Amino acid sequence: MIEQRELAEIYKSIEPYIRLGQNGVTANMHYEVALKAALAKTFDFNAYVSSVESSSHSFYHTATLRGICEDIIVLKAFLAFPAKDRFELIAQTQMTGVYESLKSQYAFFKANRPGQPVLGNKDAEKAEKTEKDKLLKLYGRLGFINLKGKPFIPSVRALAKKAGLLDVYDFFYSATSKWVHFSPQILMRMGWAPDANPSSTFTFSTASFSNYYAGFNAVFGAYLFALFYDCFATELRIDPMVGTYVAELRAYLNDLTRWPEVVTFEEMNIERPNMIFYAAMKLVAEQEAEKLKQGAINNAPIPDVADNSE
Repeated sequence: MIEQRELAEIYKSIEPYIRLGQNGVTANMHYEVALKAALAKTFDFNAYVSSVESSSHSFYHTATLRGICEDIIVLKAFLAFPAKDRFELIAQTQMTGVYESLKSQYAFFKANRPGQPVLGNKDAEKAEKTEKDKLLKLYGRLGFINLKGKPFIPSVRALAKKAGLLDVYDFFYSATSKWVHFSPQILMRMGWAPDANPSSTFTFSTASFSNYYAGFNAVFGAYLFALFYDCFATELRIDPMVGTYVAELRAYLNDLTRWPEVVTFEEMNIERPNMIFYAAMKLVAEQEAEKLKQGAINNAPIPDVADNSE
């Protein structure tokens, strides 16, 4: 049986291959550059959360999973379009976002700090509408027409459906949107008391549940990294050796007795299922993991990487 390594060690084996492919030139290849940037973002997040020494600030890392998830969904949906259209979609989505930010920035600073020079002016709203109209026209040409016969910009959820990743979107939206929206669940989860007595004094801190968040980030970060590889390894021409390490990541995940849930038994004060149930489930997972481990290479040769540190 091949010994299972920790996540941080697996990512160390992957890193040289990621660094070899993370450079890109923006001219005439926006989609490929976006893919490379998304790969670097996904890898860097996982390398960090798997090796951070303390979990006390893990609360603040969880929201990043949503961005990684949406990168995968949108880029995979765009992959179904011709290369020229993918280029235009990335470029036009970028310009629309820039002018939307300029509009919001101008309005905010005008109201709150009028003396500071900022990019943006009173014409930013008009420019934002112009860019958005171009994006609407592009989506319309690609078939995104509503029942009234008008083009529309699809939501990320609509693109997830097109990409065949609707279950992934729904799960990560539910799991992570609470970090960027008002959520009583997240606020109440921050409170801990010495016992279950309703009259006990609660102390509120983002460090509460920190081990849970650390585990959540590591497990589902690894899941998303493996998904990214599945979706884009061919497009990015990633070295096939990375596939052996992705298999090792999946073996690690399958070996876990329990993945972190979005709503846990513990926070609901409900007793967990009997450990016999977990043992039976783990036995099935181990059989599958053993197959994956056979393809994992723990001591693979490390390719030469040019030093680009400067």
